[in-house]
Amino acid sequence: MVSILAKNWSYGYRPKMYVADYRPLAAMIRDRIRRDYRIVILKRFMYRGGEYIADLLKADSLVTGEVLGQVSSQTLRNLKVSQEAIKIPVNRPLFGLDKDDIMKIAMEIGTYESSKVVEEVCALVERFPVLRASSKVVEEEESKLDFRVFEESLDNIRVYDLRDLEYDLKPIEDYPIEYDEIPDNAVLIDVRPSNEYIESHIPGSINIPQEELSEYIEDYRDRPIIIICRAGVLSKYIAYILRRKGYKAYYLVGGFERFRRRY
Repeated sequence: MVSILAKNWSYGYRPKMYVADYRPLAAMIRDRIRRDYRIVILKRFMYRGGEYIADLLKADSLVTGEVLGQVSSQTLRNLKVSQEAIKIPVNRPLFGLDKDDIMKIAMEIGTYESSKVVEEVCALVERFPVLRASSKVVEEEESKLDFRVFEESLDNIRVYDLRDLEYDLKPIEDYPIEYDEIPDNAVLIDVRPSNEYIESHIPGSINIPQEELSEYIEDYRDRPIIIICRAGVLSKYIAYILRRKGYKAYYLVGGFERFRRRY
């Protein structure tokens, strides 16, 4: 997406992309923060990261693509509470637009086709996120976190030249598997929330929600592991992490939704 923008709309200079790895921070938030407040608190850290980079660049404000009410973290109250974490102003040029307006702009700038196929991954909250966050509760919840984890992510920010992005970024290794290909001795681990698993699941699969996976995965080190999520995006990343730890892990192509449509 950003490479399209750089190619089509950055004549005369070489734009940079600053990338902070928030995975350890997200894992800590998932483990320590009450479920309904996780997204708001993660957004506060995103704002903090943006402010840090803005200070480095001597920028006067942040610009986001937030739209009023589009998702739970973008209610007026939640945006107010999120922005309380920083001092720098936040500009939101899309704030009052509806979905059709935004799609039209995406078509005009050349990002529509790419954005259609992007699956959003967020494993921090399943249902019922807070819509009117309390600043007091946020303060209490954030006191449970080790801010050094956040600071370490800032210390290790990577900078990419968007003109050379295709050469700089290494893709996540791919370990897909079709349902028809699953070996007999494989263990199928469904990482969806328990309520979704109970409602419907692949016969023979076991339910281990993502936040509990590290507690039980060692039991299956000697067997092929097939990770199942809703759409096959989160499971691809989990399979990648497990592979790096020595597991023979795969992800189900298209996730449970594709399985349900086919079978």
